[in-house]
Amino acid sequence: MIEQAKDRVRAFFGELHFQDETILIICDDEKLTRKLGEDHGTVIVSFPAEAHYICISEEYLELDILAHEITHAELRSRLSAKAQKAIPTWFDEGLALQNDYRERYSEAQWIAQTDNGKNTVALEEMDTPAEFYAGEAEDRRFRYLNAKHELDVWMTVHGQHGLLELFDKLNGGADFTTAYDS
Repeated sequence: MIEQAKDRVRAFFGELHFQDETILIICDDEKLTRKLGEDHGTVIVSFPAEAHYICISEEYLELDILAHEITHAELRSRLSAKAQKAIPTWFDEGLALQNDYRERYSEAQWIAQTDNGKNTVALEEMDTPAEFYAGEAEDRRFRYLNAKHELDVWMTVHGQHGLLELFDKLNGGADFTTAYDS
C-alpha cells in the first residue's frame, strides 16, 4: 500500500524527493502519536533537530490517506522554509487532495454541495490553519472539497510543469498570489 501511494504521488510530481528527509511511522502507540500531535498527518518536529514524519495510525491506514500525507511531505521537500510559510493552507490541502481519491472529495460531491459552484468558500477565507480547520468536521470537509476543486481547475490549466514552475518561483521569493495567478 505504501508503494502504491508513492507511485501515485510520483506520477503526480514526476519524481519523489521526500524520502531522504521524512520518516514514515505507522503505529497506534498513543504516547508517540500524542508527542507527534496527530493520529494521521505530516508533522515537522523542530527540536532538538528538525525532523519530518508522516505518522498514521492503523485506523487511518488506507491508500488515499497515505497518498494525501505523502503529497504533503513531497510539497515540503520541494519548498524552502520561507516558501512553505508563504503558501496558504487551502493550497497545501488542495494539492494533497489531488492524490486522494476518496468519494467525499470528488467533483460530483463539489457540484452537489456547492450547487455547482454557487455556494463556495472564498480562498481568502481558508488561508490560515485557524480558518481552514475551524468548526465541525462537516465545515472542514467542505473547505477540503473547495480546496481540491480549486487545485483541480488550476492543475487542468497549468499541469505538472506549471506546478514545478510555481515551486521555483516561490523558492525564488515570489509572492504566492502573484505566482499562483500567473
